[in-house]
Amino acid sequence: MKTILFSFVCFMATPLFADLKMSDAWARATPPGMPMGAIYGVLTNTGDEQLEVAAISTPVARSAEIHQSIEIDGLMRMREITPFFVPAGETVVLQPGSKHIMLMGIQAALKQGESFPLKLRLSNGDILDVEIMTGSFGQMSVPNR
Repeated sequence: MKTILFSFVCFMATPLFADLKMSDAWARATPPGMPMGAIYGVLTNTGDEQLEVAAISTPVARSAEIHQSIEIDGLMRMREITPFFVPAGETVVLQPGSKHIMLMGIQAALKQGESFPLKLRLSNGDILDVEIMTGSFGQMSVPNR
């Protein structure tokens, strides 16, 4: 009986379907030696509660953060957005010149046509695993798959 109860509690504590989805996930190719890159895509919260992205990781970079490109005194700057929320029932678009996932300490050049994994950890314990497709240098929209 204890085993059945324990199994039931573990099953209930593990979400079957995360409320956060990411579609059209992509990155630009980077030249060799470039230590930074960016990921774009569409984050959609299908649930009825606001979700917070607490951590982002990928094996291709030392660290990853959500940034916002903003203009200050005529110059484009990037600022980390922390905390980063996706409101209930809403969509947040990550795109060039706006919000994006900044990759820092890239281990090797991101190559066009290749893909790599990304993990988003939410503050509620959910984890979203996403496969990122790499487009060309200077790509401005999701690459064809």
